[in-house]
Amino acid sequence: FTNGNPDLKPETSEQMTLGFALTPSRNFSISADYWQVKMKNTLQFESSDQALANPLQYADQFMTSPNLVRNPSNNTLYNDVALLLKMRNLGASVKEGVDLDVRFRQPGDWGRWLLGVQATYMLKSKDRMSDTVEWKTDLATYSTSSKVVTPRFRSQWILGLEQPNAYWQMMINYTSGYQDKDITAFRLDTGKSEVVTGRKVPGFVTADLMALFKLGTHTQIRTGVTNVTNRTPPLSFYSANELSWGVNSDQGSLMGRTLQLGLTHKF
Repeated sequence: FTNGNPDLKPETSEQMTLGFALTPSRNFSISADYWQVKMKNTLQFESSDQALANPLQYADQFMTSPNLVRNPSNNTLYNDVALLLKMRNLGASVKEGVDLDVRFRQPGDWGRWLLGVQATYMLKSKDRMSDTVEWKTDLATYSTSSKVVTPRFRSQWILGLEQPNAYWQMMINYTSGYQDKDITAFRLDTGKSEVVTGRKVPGFVTADLMALFKLGTHTQIRTGVTNVTNRTPPLSFYSANELSWGVNSDQGSLMGRTLQLGLTHKF
């Protein structure tokens, strides 16, 4: 069983940022930031594995049902035992990375061209469930502690064209690969189950298109195509969304190429 805890304390964090920004001309800018976030007293449910491994330490959390239950196989009586796991301020996490932002614009015959690059390179991503366990990283690998994967590198390249009554944009998105979640799978050729471990999920690239049209001063039409090339994301047993399986919803979608259309009117 799990339960709330009235003795919980607020989570705390220490954050640090060091960066620079340069604008050598009105059409060009570049900025880079190193950042670090340390979280303490993060909310975690107590681990059932730790409680079962140390029953004397967690003795007050084992509860016995007062009602006796008869075992029909040998006609013996026993009590059901339950384990109460409370949420406590047990955990901690560290995130560390570098952000890069480059933007360039240049007037032309068709309008003003815009070129941009936004990227994040992760240096560290780890957490632990309590002070009594080791730190576990989820950087470019699935973590059994945090149940997530943090990609090492993400980037987005943007090419745009700005006109008086329209804006066109193309985006190239990249997410680096990682080591997948271990699973137990059934092999058809041997007829046996085995653990699939150390599997590598490759990086994934998609391209998106977007356009915006102004119809007067009150109306805008937005249209876009995500995953223009209709690429299928790589097989992944980890997914940021538990409703999808076989693909990491943080990397891509099984829906493939998708058309979007929107209308905005201000009254």
